[in-house]
Amino acid sequence: MKIIDEKGRLFNTINALDLLIMCIFVFVLFSVYFGVVYPRTVSRIITGKVHYAPVAIKVILDKDMEWIYDSILTKDIQKGRFDKPIAEITGKGWKVLGDARYAVINLSIQAQVEVNGVLTYGGKILKPGEKFIFESDRIKLSGLVKELKPI
Repeated sequence: MKIIDEKGRLFNTINALDLLIMCIFVFVLFSVYFGVVYPRTVSRIITGKVHYAPVAIKVILDKDMEWIYDSILTKDIQKGRFDKPIAEITGKGWKVLGDARYAVINLSIQAQVEVNGVLTYGGKILKPGEKFIFESDRIKLSGLVKELKPI
């Protein structure tokens, strides 16, 4: 049994030229779908470039860090590579839950958006309950992420 017969059909069933045209058509469909519908995803996969998005988060200050509350100033900035601002304190306040009182710090950060849409900051996944560390020229504080929302 020949692979291509005298009429140019593969295995006596389908024309080789038709199969080639169908493969090209499927390739074009995938290219258009992933290149037009998901251009950021495709460009990040191909180029390896990182995409950042602004995110507003609230951090509950660790109990052993509450002594630094009065030293925290809005507009304190954490810098990353090349002295580029990556986090900024936008506010602070006290939250009472039951009998306990917690210091809550509001921040605006530049979170890395992974290909699957997961937000990361400092190499860790950014989600409620995760540890968050902020370090500026003046202070260093840590706490747990209470809530986050993309800006």
